[in-house]
Amino acid sequence: MKYSWIIVLIILITGCIGQGPSEGEPEQSEPNESAEYTNLTDEEILALIEQSSPVVLYWYSSLCSSCHTVKPLLKELQEEYNLDIIWVDKKYHKSIFELYNIQYYPSLYVYDGESEVFFTFDENDSLTRTYSLILDKTMIGMHHIECTAENNQITIPFDDLLPDRLYYTAYNDHRIFIFISVTGRLFVFARSRNCPLNWLYLKKDLIYDGENPNQWDRKTLGEHGGGCGPLLEIPYSVTGSAIIINTEDIRW
Repeated sequence: MKYSWIIVLIILITGCIGQGPSEGEPEQSEPNESAEYTNLTDEEILALIEQSSPVVLYWYSSLCSSCHTVKPLLKELQEEYNLDIIWVDKKYHKSIFELYNIQYYPSLYVYDGESEVFFTFDENDSLTRTYSLILDKTMIGMHHIECTAENNQITIPFDDLLPDRLYYTAYNDHRIFIFISVTGRLFVFARSRNCPLNWLYLKKDLIYDGENPNQWDRKTLGEHGGGCGPLLEIPYSVTGSAIIINTEDIRW
């Protein structure tokens, strides 16, 4: 009798080894490493922008019907590239919308560690394809540069500028976009804080406006009279290791 109990105990133990979950208990899946950052404070969002690379911000409004229809695109982008996407709702983050001058949504902001790309999109677009163009440098955004201003002159360190790139800098209550062609021609686009036309990026041989269908040939840039200001060529001088731009030559 004693040995019978031992045999029963061995059978029970071996029966438990390797036993999976019962049919009524679903297996626990691995947590998704990417995340949707929602319900954050303004300070937490700005901290994530400073700490992360790449940074992807999704600008939207909970009252916007189009913002709901594009959610599958965001999920696809998140899963394809294992991204952390920061959701910024206009209702709760008006100050950040104003800081980045966001006037159209749904839209994305992508910072890859070097340049910033802003663009609007809808349910017919492919976010994964656009993001791949940013990663392989087919689509290049703006680079921030510092400048000093004195006596109606803007001074920019020459070492910070490379040809065939878009730069932006702040001047009083304006943002100034600067593009230097491979032949050394300098073009400037200036806009006030109230002007929404501030999202420019490079792609192929063109400069694109990320919010509107406007585009310019990078090799034959000329004046653009629409929107909040022209994109036009202006003269500049080189002094030491800096270029000098006269503010009187910029059309505000």
